Amino acid sequence: MKHIKATAIAHPNIAFIKYWGKRNEELKLPTVSSLSMTLDNFYTKTTVEFNESYTEDSFIFNGKPITGGIELQRVTKHLQLIRLKTDKKLFAKVASENNFPTASGIASSSSGFTALTLAACKSIGLIGSVDDDLNLKPDSNLKPDLNLKNISILARQGSGSACRSTYGGFVEWKKGEADDGKDSYAEQLFDEKYWPELKMIVLILDQKEKKIKSTPGMKISVETSPFYNDWTKISILDLQDVKAALNQKDFIKIGSVMERNCLRMHSLMISSNPSLIYWRPETLTLIEDIWSLRETGTECYFTIDAGANVMILCLDKDVDKILNVLEQLPFIHDFIICSAGKGVELSEEHLF
Repeated sequence: MKHIKATAIAHPNIAFIKYWGKRNEELKLPTVSSLSMTLDNFYTKTTVEFNESYTEDSFIFNGKPITGGIELQRVTKHLQLIRLKTDKKLFAKVASENNFPTASGIASSSSGFTALTLAACKSIGLIGSVDDDLNLKPDSNLKPDLNLKNISILARQGSGSACRSTYGGFVEWKKGEADDGKDSYAEQLFDEKYWPELKMIVLILDQKEKKIKSTPGMKISVETSPFYNDWTKISILDLQDVKAALNQKDFIKIGSVMERNCLRMHSLMISSNPSLIYWRPETLTLIEDIWSLRETGTECYFTIDAGANVMILCLDKDVDKILNVLEQLPFIHDFIICSAGKGVELSEEHLF
């Protein structure tokens, strides 16, 4: 077999309408549909090589070999999922790096498993000659059904939110109804060029990994929060509202629904047993500062994933006003201004 080293670059996404909880843990099928924006200035880069000389799967993350633990298990499990799509019993070497903090509420697993999926599929031969949409060209005889939709289905089985990072711009993850998950996939609503004036400012307050990661945290909330069923019903309405507002570029409507949806998700976490409180005191300070900015005429809205870090949605014309406030806050380690980013893509610049 010809050994192919493949590298993919994917960007994390931040959800306007959140996903928190699964109806099927193994297939990572969500209880609600969700909607996100892919971010341009953060990325995961992953190189994969399947090779008959390897005797086991190996994983290097940010330059450090990972020799055990849940992260290695998740990577090897995902490689096995992709191996089973072929007749090849080969082990792989994987190297991956992020240019942003991991497991701190910036959706690192979304870009991580999307990049891993595409690179592994390319390395093992599931993708041959591809066009810009990852559809195989007519002269290719390799797996003609392996397009972006199916990449998103495979990526979802590594990390739920990873299916949304398959696409750039603004993306809906359809929760689906089928038991086998074939109708649970991502779909691009608008590409990254749709709304260049829309910005997301990512505020880094805490670069530490959270004590309870999202996967076990979701399970706790599904099983113990008394508000969970009501939350799933309200999320359907939130999604409808944001899709309509996105179509009309109604910034205020998107921001207000996004912010409420975020607070409702964190109410699930707090009302779980044990309670899941990912925020820090500084998180609340920032929430109040954002509300104060709105009261004085600067339209901006926050969202927070499962972590302490805060994302601010705003328009380009208001960025400077917001930064004037943020720069006075000593607890902000860094801030990054993002636009809508691209979907996953292959690269010729390998990590090994």
